[in-house]
Amino acid sequence: MAFDLALLIHYRQSSFFRFAYHDGILEGLDDRIKIRLLNKVKSICDEYDLQYILSLIDSDIPTDEKGEKYIFTPDEICLELNDRDYLGKLFLHSF
Repeated sequence: MAFDLALLIHYRQSSFFRFAYHDGILEGLDDRIKIRLLNKVKSICDEYDLQYILSLIDSDIPTDEKGEKYIFTPDEICLELNDRDYLGKLFLHSF
């Protein structure tokens, strides 16, 4: 992940990708590290005008020392998948 972001930063002035996508990047990490990592990625993306796409499951969302889940703002969430109805499906359809 760090390497991908470093490439995006290095080539940001060129005609190059301005986003990165990672799946499961938080799996198995300590919650304190997850929180620092998410905050750093946010600051890097703000500073260099990059888009970072992350997919994760609910159990990988870190909690702070008070037991409260890390907050993603509504503008940071593009799609929340679930099994409740078709609106929660990736392609709005069950296969």
